[in-house]
This record gives sequence, C-alpha cells and structure tokens, in this order.
Amino acid sequence: MNPLEIIEKYYKDNPGAKDILIAHGEMVAKKATELAKKVKHLNPDLKFIKEAAILHDIGIFLTNAPQINCYGDKFAEAADRCDMDWRLLPAIAVRESSGGKQACGNNPFGWASCRVDFESVEKAIEVVGSNLCGFNPRTESYYKNKTTYERLWNYNGMVNRNYPDEVLRIVDDF
Repeated sequence: MNPLEIIEKYYKDNPGAKDILIAHGEMVAKKATELAKKVKHLNPDLKFIKEAAILHDIGIFLTNAPQINCYGDKFAEAADRCDMDWRLLPAIAVRESSGGKQACGNNPFGWASCRVDFESVEKAIEVVGSNLCGFNPRTESYYKNKTTYERLWNYNGMVNRNYPDEVLRIVDDF
C-alpha cells in the first residue's frame, strides 16, 4: 500500500489540505517509528506503523476547518436537515468544481450554472443543501421526496445523462 496514492485519490483537488495532511502525517510517522524501534522485542511492523501514521487523519476533509478548505460540519448539517446522504454535497462539489478548486463565486456546486455567487462556501452549502432537500418552494418539485438518483438527474442529468452515475461513484469512493 502506498499511503500517498491513497491521499492523492481524496485530495488531488484540494492541494492545501493535502499538503497539510502529508506534512502532519510524515511528522507523526517519524515519531511513531522512533517509538516502535524502542520496543523491538515486541516485533513491531515498522512499515505498517509508518503507513498508518501517514493516513491517520485522512478524514480531515470531513471536518470543519475552513482555513484548509474542509467543511465537514456544514456538509453534515445540511444533509441532516432532510436525511440526505452526507456524502452527496461533497460529491457534487468534486464533480462540479474539482472539490472547489475551480469554484466560481464561492459556488463549488456549479449551482445555477455558476450564475449565482455566494458570500461564502458555507452559505453555498446551506443554500444548495436546502434546495436538494426540497425546502425551496421554487425548486421543490425537482428535489422534495426524491431519491438520490432523481435529485442528481434533476440537478444536471438532463444536460449530462451520465451525471447521476458519475456523482454516485464519487459518493461510493467516500
């Protein structure tokens, strides 16, 4: 297993968070292997310890740390409002803007074909989440009481027939 390949899979579009994760993971790996070498009589697997140490915080993108482009709490809050899969909004952001890297106007979801700018990414999560939950009377017919596939079809499937399946593959990768 190559921990850097795994990190690249989830952070390729978030270089700031990736750099922080790798630097931190390497520091932890150094310390962990130093300690493991002190207990040779226990026959520690140094390779595994190093790999595990590098990967131990791989889920930071699901935390709430806006300074490193991680909005996990906001994504979870938006999803919890209507029992939506917590991975859906992040997956849409990955599909639409490479996880926010190509976002237009704090709009990592490409909402309204990027014709809508948001005051912050947090506000975009709240607004798009509310729409996907069916809470906006202007869009509820597209999203309220729909399956995840139907929501994705209505979001962009009429433009790109593969869109729901593409986003669902990203969801599954999380």
